Amino acid sequence: MNPGTIQETSSDLLFKRGGLFGLVASLMLLTMQFQTTPLGLEAQNVPLTSVIALLFLPFALLKIPKSPVMTLLALFTCYVILQSLIWLVVDLSSGDSEIRFISWIRQCAAFSAGVATFVVLRYSLVFVSDRQIIRYVLWGAVPLFILSLLNIAWGAFGQEWAGDIVVAVREALVPRGYTSPMRATGLATEPSTLAGSLVVIMLPLVLFLGREHAHRLSFFALLLVTTLTFVWTFSTSGLVLLLLVLLAGVVTGPDRRMMIGVMVIFLALGISALLLFPNNQVLRHATTLALGQANISFTDRFYSTFGPFLQSFSSLTTVGYGLGGTVSHFREMIPQEVQADIIAVKWKDLPNLGTLLGRIFGETGAVGFTFFLAMIITAFRELRVALKHAGDRARFLFTARIGFLAALLSSAMIFGSFHTPYLWFWLAVIDSRFLTALNGRDEEKI
Repeated sequence: MNPGTIQETSSDLLFKRGGLFGLVASLMLLTMQFQTTPLGLEAQNVPLTSVIALLFLPFALLKIPKSPVMTLLALFTCYVILQSLIWLVVDLSSGDSEIRFISWIRQCAAFSAGVATFVVLRYSLVFVSDRQIIRYVLWGAVPLFILSLLNIAWGAFGQEWAGDIVVAVREALVPRGYTSPMRATGLATEPSTLAGSLVVIMLPLVLFLGREHAHRLSFFALLLVTTLTFVWTFSTSGLVLLLLVLLAGVVTGPDRRMMIGVMVIFLALGISALLLFPNNQVLRHATTLALGQANISFTDRFYSTFGPFLQSFSSLTTVGYGLGGTVSHFREMIPQEVQADIIAVKWKDLPNLGTLLGRIFGETGAVGFTFFLAMIITAFRELRVALKHAGDRARFLFTARIGFLAALLSSAMIFGSFHTPYLWFWLAVIDSRFLTALNGRDEEKI
């Protein structure tokens, strides 16, 4: 049997499109922009997509098609769990408080949710066409865009009725999130995470539609509403991420002229908003940096990513402190000169690194980080294999490549939790198309 072969059995009646996994895929894609699940939990960020993945994980475990990425993820998972258990015993034996155990439980849950998102999606997406993926994600973004446009009406034009709707919806769906008339947050916890999701998920789809001559109207409508929403987040990290992703797109192609055109449109509307509403977060951050003053947002993100690497020779970050180990070993992961400032903006008793790449190295060490890098490199290799068999559907895989690059960059700048679904989503897209290529199946006809 070739790696990735999916055997047809009587139980496949549940897994064909329109069956269980067709439903699961649609639910997970429709909820991609819901960054919280209002269940009364203390956790601020519990993505709805990840919760759905955990619920349906037992069904996905009934059959797990083999692939190089899946094999590396299994090794990574086994290592992370074993290593974190050893560190938990060591920390608790040394008299560490119950906070360490609580943090371990939280991070195990987050890690499990992230892995579940990949495992369920990679199999489900085999039974969903490229265009269905795009359609479900776009439909799921409609509530986000409506709420964001209401946010703009509230902040830019003083429409209090719009503000009442925004506040009511966010109190129901994102009770612990940040809400302001002058910064769109949509269905995210804060403006920067909304900006990040737009770049990682919506921008690649905008670029895909831009290549489709039959969908010009949809392309311009989506480009306009995405740009307006993105601009109103006034997120500096989101802006940097956007420019990096578009520059990567210009370098890697295809359709470089369109990439440049989209960049010009984003920048033109962004600069207009900065000039019309000068009292915004982007200009405040730019002014602070220009004057050489400390900026805690920049400091936190920078040292969350690079701090554990910088501390490799003065702490045990090379070994890794285990899942949840950041709580007890935060000071060992961050240079001493910035510790006080960063801790001051963290949750009391639960300090955490703000980016996923820093967390992976700080908590799983060099071995865990090597597994993770191997998985990423292998995903790009799988993508090349899928492209060789894609034919006319290569455009969607180029879209996945841009999305995957954006997700990786966002993991070093904006997103810090294992259960954030965007990186797992694009990884699952690539792996599912690799499985399709190996099986010689045309997903558009399934």
